[in-house]
Amino acid sequence: MNFEYVDFPAIGLRVPVSRTLFRVFGQDIYAYAVIIALSIILMIFLGLRHSDRYGIKKEDIIDFMIFAMPASIICARIYYVIFSWNNYKDRPLDVINIRQGGLAIYGAVIGAFATVLIFSKFRKMDPIRFLDFGVPYLLLSQGIGRWGNFINQEVFGTNTSLPWGMTSKQIVGYLNINAQWLSDLGVAVDPLKPVHPTFLYESLWNILIACALFALRRRWKYRGETLLGYLIGYGAGRAFIEGLRTDSLMLGSIRISQLLSILIVAACLAVMIFFRNRLKRYDEMPVPATGGGATAADGGMSAAEDETGAEAGEGADEGVDDSTEAEANAANDNAADDGAANNNAADNSVADNNAANDGAAENAADETNGRN
Repeated sequence: MNFEYVDFPAIGLRVPVSRTLFRVFGQDIYAYAVIIALSIILMIFLGLRHSDRYGIKKEDIIDFMIFAMPASIICARIYYVIFSWNNYKDRPLDVINIRQGGLAIYGAVIGAFATVLIFSKFRKMDPIRFLDFGVPYLLLSQGIGRWGNFINQEVFGTNTSLPWGMTSKQIVGYLNINAQWLSDLGVAVDPLKPVHPTFLYESLWNILIACALFALRRRWKYRGETLLGYLIGYGAGRAFIEGLRTDSLMLGSIRISQLLSILIVAACLAVMIFFRNRLKRYDEMPVPATGGGATAADGGMSAAEDETGAEAGEGADEGVDDSTEAEANAANDNAADDGAANNNAADNSVADNNAANDGAAENAADETNGRN
């Protein structure tokens, strides 16, 4: 194993890194691939662990991932190649050689979302609810996966004097080779000075937003709320961080991922504002008559979720207060007592039959309101 070093001069830190983690049958197994694989495994594990709480079938998660993983890799490669075509037009066979690197996370996300739409159609699931459930795990996986970029010494930015500025031989070499290209883009970089660890910025941002989405998901109110939070949160962070990078995919002089992020954030904010009071609330969605596992994926909460109330919708083990149920029972008991008293009053008011009838009608209305 050959080590290289990433230096953080301001704090006197030197970190050894190696692209090759180990070898199997003479084939290098890259650390980047292992980190991505572990992040996906964690995503699946957490999803399976919490799926019942949100009415998502475990077999749907497993079957979905079987299709989503290859689709995401293919789309990530296609996205990268499209916006780096000059690197492949003379060597088209290199397009399929992903061991050389070249996967774009936006392409992977597009592939995953497309798979959800197709998969949901065949399984007769609600794709928006499935995405609401899954996007926090996706973003957590993205945050972990960015550390593969650190091992590869890529996804870094322009010069910085901040204490966490980093440098390495590979970074210096990249900046020297691409000095003219960066200059044409209006980016002035001194290869010998530390640069922004933009991989770290995005990793921390993704994990932070993922935690916020986990909290939001426990209190979701309408279909697509958590999905919109993912698109807005990730898009806003990516738009800013992409502006610091020196290795962006370009469309002419435009950083394509930055432009896409800005468009996504603007569109999702408009959707959130316009449809906030129009989108269907989860607590208003129909509950299937049979409780079995079918369910929230079809658009409603399962009978099991309905019986456990806040526990299924928001997770009882995550701190839901059971006092609401006690208050509801007390209210029903009071309503019943009031109804009994009113009935006795009606029986005793035989002297005035019309008044008794009016009283009975009022009592019935009171009882109905109590039940509602």
